[in-house]
Amino acid sequence: MSAIAPGPSEPAAELGPADLAAAVEANVFAMLTAAARALGGEVEAGPRLSRCHAWPGSPIFKGVWGARLAEADADEAIAETVAWFQARRAPFFFWWTGTETQPADLGARLTTRGLSVFEERAPAMAAEIDQLNWDQPRPADLRLASVDSEPDLRAWKQVFLEAFNIPEFAGQAWVDATLAIGLGRTPWQLLLGSVNGEPAGCGLLFCGAGVAGLVGLGTRPAFRRRGLGSAMQLERLRIARQLGYRYAVLFASEMGYSPYLKLGFRPTGRWVSRYLWRAG
Repeated sequence: MSAIAPGPSEPAAELGPADLAAAVEANVFAMLTAAARALGGEVEAGPRLSRCHAWPGSPIFKGVWGARLAEADADEAIAETVAWFQARRAPFFFWWTGTETQPADLGARLTTRGLSVFEERAPAMAAEIDQLNWDQPRPADLRLASVDSEPDLRAWKQVFLEAFNIPEFAGQAWVDATLAIGLGRTPWQLLLGSVNGEPAGCGLLFCGAGVAGLVGLGTRPAFRRRGLGSAMQLERLRIARQLGYRYAVLFASEMGYSPYLKLGFRPTGRWVSRYLWRAG
């Protein structure tokens, strides 16, 4: 299994409940920042909001987060941010909001100005890795491996597309980004699960903000309900533990929430929403 490039922070030794809850969002935004910098893109971080722009053709590489705006300034900040992306000829970007976003009605303001709801109030979950349920059954015919070759990367892309039923360009962006930085040198690690030699599941691990972040776990429809997702989740956590990480964090989909509870993840009381802007 290939080595993962180090994240932008060392593993956290001890986190209380509040800090662990905050680390869920911090991990995602550290990933956006690390990806943009590794790809030679732009990152602007500030107390009012942060944003990044990198060239791969997916809104995951173009984003806004951490808005702490006064009500009187919010509409102007939205307009200025849209103009910032338009100046870079971005076809789209994500605006992330969460529990601490200000003003509280920012989501409504974004939709009023043409952004659409992409993901709404996905619950933030966290766990101490050593306290998880490691006794989950693993399918005997499952093979899990890091993506360390171009054929595996193309297979990962196809699984990603089918698992999430998304456009081809969204998967190709991860291929382009990974090849541009170099296999084995990306801030993230891609994981591919195969059953009897046939690609079946995908996942992504990003270690940053002191914790291990689990992103993009998906299974092709034909391979669901076999325990593949839980086995791949635990494999990512095993890698994180080997790297010295004590805590794991994620945002759960509706489909994934119950399985994460069974693994030992717990809701933190926080959430994240994503709003999508598209160029007219």
